[in-house]
Amino acid sequence: MKSSHKIAALAPFFALLFLVATTAMAAMTLPEKLAPVPVYSGAKIVQVMEMGTSAMAMLEAKTTPQALLEFYKKEMEGKGWKTAFQAQQEDSAVIHFTKGQDALQITAGNGDEGMTSYQMVFVAP
Repeated sequence: MKSSHKIAALAPFFALLFLVATTAMAAMTLPEKLAPVPVYSGAKIVQVMEMGTSAMAMLEAKTTPQALLEFYKKEMEGKGWKTAFQAQQEDSAVIHFTKGQDALQITAGNGDEGMTSYQMVFVAP
């Protein structure tokens, strides 16, 4: 089979794969363990993962790492979480919360075009 025929034969497969991936991305939500954690206004969930008692989500938002950190500090402390560690630099920020034996860490850094990429990691014993 010529390579142009091989490509043409694979076209429906790639179209279906694209459709499934697009649908999965559109329906992406936070893992159950992260569901109580608010999502910054206008943030887009990029990737999620759950493993045992842990969960992780990667997001993007049009804000600064510092503004993101302030938002989560206010929101999580309002939900009874305690700030255990916090650090800020010009282009990145990290905050670590605890509630009982559960831990939540949010790490944010400058992305492209005014976007901030951030990661939320939840760990329970």
